[in-house]
Amino acid sequence: MNADAKSKRCERGGGRKSLTRVLQVPTTAVREKRQPSCQSHPVPEKNPVLDERVPTLLIGAIRSVTAAIASANMKLTYREAHQAMAVNFEEKRELTNAIQEIVDKHPAFFTENKAAIEFGIDWAGLHGAKFDIIFAITDDANTVERAALSPGEALFVALLVFAPLAIFAVVSLVQHLRRV
Repeated sequence: MNADAKSKRCERGGGRKSLTRVLQVPTTAVREKRQPSCQSHPVPEKNPVLDERVPTLLIGAIRSVTAAIASANMKLTYREAHQAMAVNFEEKRELTNAIQEIVDKHPAFFTENKAAIEFGIDWAGLHGAKFDIIFAITDDANTVERAALSPGEALFVALLVFAPLAIFAVVSLVQHLRRV
């Protein structure tokens, strides 16, 4: 490459030195020096005792069970009862806050039994959602509107959805009575 070509390339900004830049990542010490000393670092929030999805699963499971009970009691189809039990955003937020207050009031209990409680609520949420799907399919499959659930069917739904939580409650109660 001759000298004229090099000078034209440099004039256009095409010189090799202008194309390559060394990227330097500041070290932690350099970043700390850049921040004003009057600013405090944000304090990370404490880890919640239970997963934040647990209240949503519990609310969904309760909705399914109350829909089954309402269907048997009020002689509505499950779908109608389920729609009547709908929870809007504000109510869901209030219920979630209430559940969180209970957890915050008894952190030792919920920390000690976290795995069992989360398993029971996951089970309830999963089976509640499955019942919603099953009853929605059966309502769609029947051209004639499906009859309301019987009290026995509603009890079956409630027992199946809340079985692990009921077992956990009985075991916890027995353990508590043995300690006393």
